[in-house]
Amino acid sequence: MAEYADDKIAHLSAEVARLKWELKGKRGEKPKGKSAPETQSPHFLTFIRTPHMATFEVLSPSGAAPYKFSLVNAHFLFGGDGRSERRERENEFNALTDWMLERVASNRSHNRNYILLGGMNLAFDTEEDKRRKAIIERIKAMNATLKAREAATVVNFPFIDPRRDPRTDKITLIRSNARQDQTFDRIAIFAKDERLPGFAANPDVADDPDPDGFDYQHFDFADLFAETVLGPTTELSDMAMGPKSKFIDRFQHDVSDHMPIWIRLPLPA
Repeated sequence: MAEYADDKIAHLSAEVARLKWELKGKRGEKPKGKSAPETQSPHFLTFIRTPHMATFEVLSPSGAAPYKFSLVNAHFLFGGDGRSERRERENEFNALTDWMLERVASNRSHNRNYILLGGMNLAFDTEEDKRRKAIIERIKAMNATLKAREAATVVNFPFIDPRRDPRTDKITLIRSNARQDQTFDRIAIFAKDERLPGFAANPDVADDPDPDGFDYQHFDFADLFAETVLGPTTELSDMAMGPKSKFIDRFQHDVSDHMPIWIRLPLPA
């Protein structure tokens, strides 16, 4: 923080010198400028949008102990892909997941199961994208922290993994925007309750999902709209870029340009 303050003072001093030079008719050598430091503080201060949380219980028809978890809805910084914007999004992601990690690992917490969901805007284009690899390394580090603290729980980000697309039968990343070219949206599980699915359950879902068990996917309303408006044999995913963009423009503001994503939990047993 001290380094940031020093850079800010140096920048303002250079600006004052430049203004004096201009007021004197620009006589003499122009003062050298000092570029402004990044507008974001190098340390996390606050969320752009405050996350919201509500606590739920899911009862069991068999009389088993219910699921008890807190649902945390977050929408991280939107827009821009410059270094400062990416850093701010990462700061928000790190701050919130650190807090949730501490809650599930602490014996003093009232609730030790959390589900995080929302538009996190941590986009990556391919499986090899360095931003995806950085998120995976952080997930591994969080699980290692829990193991070291002997906390019987896991952190699972199922939408980070590729899975089979039922339409094309190809293994691919789940893309949740209407154009299906972005990976902004996430659901994550921070679970003390061992009945809630950890990351080891993800490959089984991709290969052969249990109709009554854990599953996750997006709801493709974009194709549903195309079939309804343009005809039952029309799929938005097969349209050329120009017509597709024009069609999406018809509903992206009145409905959404993001498709819902969901997870299904098995009934508590």
